[in-house]
Amino acid sequence: MGIPIDKTAPRRVNTYVEQPFRHRQHDADARRADEDGQTMAEYGILIAVIALIVVVAAVVLGGSISGLFGSTAAQV
Repeated sequence: MGIPIDKTAPRRVNTYVEQPFRHRQHDADARRADEDGQTMAEYGILIAVIALIVVVAAVVLGGSISGLFGSTAAQV
């Protein structure tokens, strides 16, 4: 979807004022078609949630893991 163009009007040469807006419209259309950024953001959120689960598990199980390593070290 862009700026409506009157096909009956004579074609004008691109002016310095009109040209930057055409590039911006093209860039906006390209960003809407490109979903790589959304995918990367979703992967980032997924990694953050997994890291949070690992940290919570380490805090909750920290004493048990420490005792397990301590008894293993004493046997060696």
